[in-house]
Formats: sequence, C-alpha cells, structure tokens
Amino acid sequence: MISETKRRILSAALGEEWHGYTDDVTRDGQWRMCQCGYAYIRAENHVNRTFADPQDWEDLLEKVVRPNIVAFCEWLPCAVTEWYTTLLWFLTLPIEERCLLVHDFGKEVLGWKETD
Repeated sequence: MISETKRRILSAALGEEWHGYTDDVTRDGQWRMCQCGYAYIRAENHVNRTFADPQDWEDLLEKVVRPNIVAFCEWLPCAVTEWYTTLLWFLTLPIEERCLLVHDFGKEVLGWKETD
C-alpha cells in the first residue's frame, strides 16, 4: 500500500486537495471542516485517492507521464536500452507500483516537494 505522504504528493500533482477532518467547525458549529476547506457533510465528497485504482493511474498518465514521456522513459530504473521495451516492462507492473514510480520520478526529476 502507498503511504499517506506519497498519496498526498500524487494528489497534489493532479491538482487535488487532500481530505480529512480538522479541528475547525463551520460557523454554526454543526459540521466539522475538511482539510480541503469545505464542511465535512457528505463523506463521499471527501474521499482521497488510493492510487491502486485504474482511474488513478489513467489520471497520472494524462497529467504527469504523457507530458514528460521522454524524461520518464529515460529515468525509469530499468537496465533496458530500448525505450519501448522499458515502457512495456513498466506497463506490466501492478498499478500501485506504477504510481510509486511516478511519485519517485516526480520527486527526483520534476522537483515535487512534500506537502503539509
């Protein structure tokens, strides 16, 4: 399973807010606040990504991998010299492992930082 810190970084890379209870409450005191800045009224509106789901991978692919495909293929930690063979190897990995590699790529090559 991917750690919460890594999931936070990947979520930020997708331009999404992290969800979770805070100590704050709404002005009327009826609802607790979410870290995303909205009242935590409906739990289904405050679900964090697991990065084990095919849609999570598709979103990372669209927003992180494709725009940086050459750098990503050159960075991939595989001893294969032909880029298409490396990419095929990568695509045989489970989704969580692919997402972890995207996280490592983002930190090492794109300069992603830890989020609060």
